[in-house]
Amino acid sequence: MSKPKKPRQARPGSNLTAPIPPAAMAAPPAAPEQVSAPPLEAAPAVETPPVSASPQPAPVAAVAALPPQSPPSYRDWAALGRDNFSAMLKANGAVTEGLEAISKEMIGYAHKSLEQAARAATALMHAKNLDEIIHLNSAFTASSIESLLARSASMSDLGFRLASEALVPLTSRVEANLATLTRPLAL
Repeated sequence: MSKPKKPRQARPGSNLTAPIPPAAMAAPPAAPEQVSAPPLEAAPAVETPPVSASPQPAPVAAVAALPPQSPPSYRDWAALGRDNFSAMLKANGAVTEGLEAISKEMIGYAHKSLEQAARAATALMHAKNLDEIIHLNSAFTASSIESLLARSASMSDLGFRLASEALVPLTSRVEANLATLTRPLAL
């Protein structure tokens, strides 16, 4: 069986359960007492210097000097998009050719390194004493480092050439887009 719940009692000092006196319900609240303020004085007049006609900055004057043109039409936007897409295809072609050259260079380096390592391993197996092994190993290490430095210079050159060839069509399109999109409009 459950115990019967006791009714809640108000906390001491709380008037949640206190009845509202009838006088408070019937009479509207009294209006606050009006306080008169001293009259406002007029602020002294401030003279502003006349605005002089200053020359416009050079870029604004240069744009204002251009003959007004109509906004780009649908044909202009279509031609702009077509030329941008064509430039993107050219850039992708340049990237593809550059990556192909880089991969050929890497495969050539890997092939040459494996041949060098096989020759060095064969020579080490035929070595007769420790001095010969040390000499063969140091020669192999020196030739490997020389080959690595030569190939890294060649890879760096290929990467630079790839970036510059891929950016040429895009750079020309940026210039053409700016020329089309920033021309002044006839108002």
